[in-house]
Amino acid sequence: MPTLIGATIIGALLACLTLLFWSKSPRFIAAWQLIGGALILFALVAGILQGYPAIAHPFAVLTSLTVTGFAATAGLLLWRGVKLGVTLSIAAQALQIAWVSVPSAQFGATLGPTFGIRITDATISLNMGFYGRGGLLIIPGHRFPLDITVNVLALLAIVGLLQYRKHRLSRDAAGVQQWNLESSVAPD
Repeated sequence: MPTLIGATIIGALLACLTLLFWSKSPRFIAAWQLIGGALILFALVAGILQGYPAIAHPFAVLTSLTVTGFAATAGLLLWRGVKLGVTLSIAAQALQIAWVSVPSAQFGATLGPTFGIRITDATISLNMGFYGRGGLLIIPGHRFPLDITVNVLALLAIVGLLQYRKHRLSRDAAGVQQWNLESSVAPD
């Protein structure tokens, strides 16, 4: 019963998140990128402190820190309304479309809420959760379990960001046209 209640709460939260993705403001997406970047950093430090050997691999640390920095930078620029923030945020969301774990490698990113399909070596299921993981890890001879998770919320965020960019470009174009009309009027 507690699992059903937890799943219901997560489902309701994800439904609210999805509705908020369609708002005109991209700050919601920016906030998740900032929180997700911090969450990856927290998970990385916790994994190292707990002695998880794969996380302590220098390449894994470097790529996780890169994903963290990228997501946080994109989120911060998007929050501040910088045009480059939209482009970087689209790229950050594209990194989150899938998390892939195959026998010798893991790669991708998940920054915060996720909703989608999950394929493992034993099941195909619906996946809802909240994660902080990202980067690339290749360990020849190591057997990671098969785990491919597709995040539909990342796709929705990309659509929302593209709509925001289109709206912003049309608004900026209208402002430029209006400015040109006003500047062509002769002074009194």
